[in-house]
Amino acid sequence: MTAIHQATSPTTVPPKEPFRVQVTDLTESILNDAVTAVNGVCLSTESADRSANLPYTQAAVLTPIVGKELDLQYTENLPIRPPDKDEVTVKIAWTGICRSDACFSLGPEPGFPSHDHVAGHEGIGIVVQSHDKSLMHRPVAARYIGSTCGFCHYCLKGLIESCLNQTNFPKQHRGTYEQYITVPWSALMPLPDWVFGENSKISPAVYTGALCSGSAALKSLRAANIRPGDVVIISGILGAIRHFAGMMAKRVFQARVIGLDWDWKYQRLPASFAGENIFDIFISACTTPNDQIPWDKFLNSIRRACSELRGTKANDYSLMADTVIANASSTSGFERLDDLVSDGGSIIYVGAPRGECSVKVPLLTLLGRQLRLQGSLMGGPEEVLQVMDWIRSGLIKPEVTDISLPEVSRYLGDSVDFKTFGKVVVRVNGYQ
Repeated sequence: MTAIHQATSPTTVPPKEPFRVQVTDLTESILNDAVTAVNGVCLSTESADRSANLPYTQAAVLTPIVGKELDLQYTENLPIRPPDKDEVTVKIAWTGICRSDACFSLGPEPGFPSHDHVAGHEGIGIVVQSHDKSLMHRPVAARYIGSTCGFCHYCLKGLIESCLNQTNFPKQHRGTYEQYITVPWSALMPLPDWVFGENSKISPAVYTGALCSGSAALKSLRAANIRPGDVVIISGILGAIRHFAGMMAKRVFQARVIGLDWDWKYQRLPASFAGENIFDIFISACTTPNDQIPWDKFLNSIRRACSELRGTKANDYSLMADTVIANASSTSGFERLDDLVSDGGSIIYVGAPRGECSVKVPLLTLLGRQLRLQGSLMGGPEEVLQVMDWIRSGLIKPEVTDISLPEVSRYLGDSVDFKTFGKVVVRVNGYQ
């Protein structure tokens, strides 16, 4: 495995306005760079057949029969389907490892395939087959939400995650743990041409982290309405979403970050992992929140850290954090979070562990202390492009581990056991 670190010097001032990339104005020269980078081959515009010299079969990681245990198997014999009208075939360059894909590979959950299931929902690549020549060689992404109706009650409110007509990777569309995907063009997100720019100092692998983990982290921070100088606690800080949240809270929102995670995981932190870019103070998480003695000791550590981060002007030792971003991998990470925030504070929940997990806050506490609790799911295309631009500028530097497709089974299993650090991405085709 290879840890990727970018040498670009970070910028200290974030963009004042939300960044939006115009993806329709792709120049011919950069397109040629992109085609060369991913080895895309142009088809006849009349039909999408095998004239592109694509193989009949491909390498992939799949679950032959979906059951109660993970059974991810590597194969090189999965058929490649040519696109129908309004579909394209995309050559996947990189895709992300997300713990959700382990959940998608169990069950099967309602609507998911029960046989030959291919997971993966964070892929970037280049269109290599299409009936429409204007789509050829376009850089695109496959995200969990492929398409929505755009006109239902939830879509009009901006809650696209609740659209009843949505399609998803890897539910209705086969996932990205394979070399090629054939899907409707409408299910893909067009990307800026510089993602595969040949002269870029940043590997496209790093941008992969923005599709799910990075965008979800940004959405949660925006939901918290964080101000410069706020103290933010991020649970599970060494994981994928949370390390993005820590970086952006520090570098973009100018907040002060307390990172929580298991002590055993912190002790195994790779030497290359730049923790100072992600948190200001690290505190070992309390794994027994219902045991009052260790919990009180834990709270005292939080109070001291909050006081230190606020400086000498903060003369109230009882003040806790302004915000908690909760995305822990165990139920204990979601218990008694109201103890960690000051009055008027926010608790933002970003994901939940598999199985039963409830949030309990006494109503009088919620009212009397004027706390705000909110759930937050994955970000949309605007968040993705914003995070990509911050990566491109050097404002944030994700900790990325690049692995090969045959290693997916091992690393996805490690993510279930909370053994991964930062973001793990899969080199499916890479620059081939």
